Order: sequence, then C-alpha cells, then structure tokens
Amino acid sequence: MEVYEVHESGETEFLNVNSIQDAIDPKKVLLILDHEKKTVFIYVGKEATTRLKFSSARSSRSLLQERNLAYRVKTLDEDDADTEEWLKSVVDKVIRTNIRTEPPPLEILKILRKIQSNSPPIDGYVSDAAIIKSKFYKFQSTATTIMGKNHTIEKFEQVTNLPEGFYLLPGEYKVRLIIEKGKVVGIEFLKPKSDKNS
Repeated sequence: MEVYEVHESGETEFLNVNSIQDAIDPKKVLLILDHEKKTVFIYVGKEATTRLKFSSARSSRSLLQERNLAYRVKTLDEDDADTEEWLKSVVDKVIRTNIRTEPPPLEILKILRKIQSNSPPIDGYVSDAAIIKSKFYKFQSTATTIMGKNHTIEKFEQVTNLPEGFYLLPGEYKVRLIIEKGKVVGIEFLKPKSDKNS
C-alpha cells in the first residue's frame, strides 16, 4: 500500500508512514493505493475542505494515469461505519516507505527522446535537465557492464526530492523551449560542456 496526501492545488505528496493510522487527520484527504485490491481509496477527513474533496477526485485520476494503473476508485468518509470496518482490515498492512520508480508516460518519453536526438544549438553546451509536465528530469550517466564489457548509459531520470522554494539557475546556463502545435511541452536546461562531458 502507498499513502499520499492531497493538497488543495491538486498536487499529491507521498507520505512515509508506518500505518494508515499515522497518516489520518480530520483535516486531510488521503489517496491510498491498495495494490492487492487494485483500488485507490480516497479517505476524506470529516473536517476536510470542499476544495480538498474536489481536488481528490482529479488527483486520483492523475495518479493512476501517471502510474499507468487500471484501478477502481472508492471514497471513504471518516464518519462512515464502513470506513471504520475498512480501517480495521488494513491495520496490519505494510505501508511502502519508498516509491517504486515508474517509467514516464509515453508522451513524456517522446519529448525526452526528442531532446536527446537534437544536439544543443550552441557549441560547447550539453543537455543537463528538463521540465516536462511539471516533472523535473536530470540527464544522468550510469556505468554498467554488459557481456563483460563496460558501457556508459546516458538518459534522463526523474528527480523526486526537489527542494521547496525559489531556485536561481547559474548564469552560464541556457534554456531551450520545446514547442509543439503552438504549445510549450518542455523546457530544456543546457550547461557548459566540461572536460568530463567531452
């Protein structure tokens, strides 16, 4: 099982908790992914705002779409007797404390591949990161051994532990927009090529 808190903006926050009870708060709305029952439960606290309740429906659809999960959605109200019975049934359930890395949706993969296949337009610069659909991806080089030979695999990996607040890019960075059908679908960040990048 996985537990997420829903914010009024519609964003969801993964919660590192030991049990469902640790996450429950009368003012909160939670999304609880039950992989055994292939269900996402929307747990609605009795003091949750109307806006939170409204956001939770959209957030649950977005979460399932991003994870490519064909799960059903069920709402649990804190004051409901059925909810109390459900809580008793999950009291011993193991809550995951980390998120399994899921591959990006095909639409995002298409944009990332487009970035990788189009060299930066400025000599001496290389791709460093990209923002696509509000998610941040960093260009990573990973050493691996295949058939006894050393190889370097370069690809974009999603960064999930982003710091809060404002972040100013170093002055030497350049920005490239990816535009499709009149819409900005991605932002690429280019950094000066170092000796390691050569």
